[in-house]
Amino acid sequence: MKIKVKVTTWKDSRTGLERLTLFSCLSALSLACKMEAVLIQTNATHHAFHASSASEQWRSHLTSAHGILFIIAWFFFVPVAVAGSRYFRDTLTSYTPMGLRLWYHTHRTFNIIAVALMIAGLICILIAEDWKWTGPKIGGKHNTSAYACHAMFGIFSTVLGWLQPLNSLLRCGPQHALRPIFNWVHRSIGVIAWLFAAAAIMIVCKHFTWAFMDAKVALGAGSTVIGIVGVTVLLCEVISVMKKRRQHLDMELDNHKLHWATLLHLTIVGLAAVALMVLVTILCLLIGIRKAVMEAGSTVIEVESSDVDDMESSDVDKPVLGLV
Repeated sequence: MKIKVKVTTWKDSRTGLERLTLFSCLSALSLACKMEAVLIQTNATHHAFHASSASEQWRSHLTSAHGILFIIAWFFFVPVAVAGSRYFRDTLTSYTPMGLRLWYHTHRTFNIIAVALMIAGLICILIAEDWKWTGPKIGGKHNTSAYACHAMFGIFSTVLGWLQPLNSLLRCGPQHALRPIFNWVHRSIGVIAWLFAAAAIMIVCKHFTWAFMDAKVALGAGSTVIGIVGVTVLLCEVISVMKKRRQHLDMELDNHKLHWATLLHLTIVGLAAVALMVLVTILCLLIGIRKAVMEAGSTVIEVESSDVDDMESSDVDKPVLGLV
């Protein structure tokens, strides 16, 4: 038994019904091909979106960690270390663990912790930026932008902060002729490094409003930290000058009778340290809460995206009008 199949083309069609049937088949085939292409492209875009979302999420985590680590290092540990060295050299002089005075242990320990936090913070931002320098470049168009200034102040403060433990190895004896020169060099580098770091952090508080849950509160907290450090240094220096003048007027006055200066220093520095701890905690929480809100939002977007994909996949399984 032979079956003859007659192929009807547009040109050979004699009736309007045949033309309509052929046109419907070609239209249905074209529509099916287009839908298949759209589905393939949608799936590819969906997978790329999730991959890029995960990558951006990790970058965001590292960037937040970078900011938190540097804020803790420069706005808490470094000021406390400097205060211990500057204003408590004559405190508990008889107590010398491992042959060193207590102020030296405090100064060294807090600075080592600060340097470790700086190293960790720098590694975080380098990983987030794929180990590429994103600051100002020679001939760059955005060398004066807030981001470029933040990068420059940040890298300068970090390098100077790292130099402090190294140049401390060159410290000579207390009675050495070059000891005053070392003291001034060491102090100058420390002050410049802290000012650069404060500038870098304040640029973030002022211009990187997306980094905090409330940029105004962050700016106020950062400004208060700088104000507290400045007022503390001013008050403690005035007390130190008064102490030296009183010693000069009464040469027989020993340090035990000047305990009032030590108590004032201890009170002022202690209150300042507590205030710095509170303000640093606020800044870190503003970054952390912002991060939590962003993660919650991204989770909602992913859930909605997966729901849409499920709806699209379920719609594909349904018969389409005109294709059956």
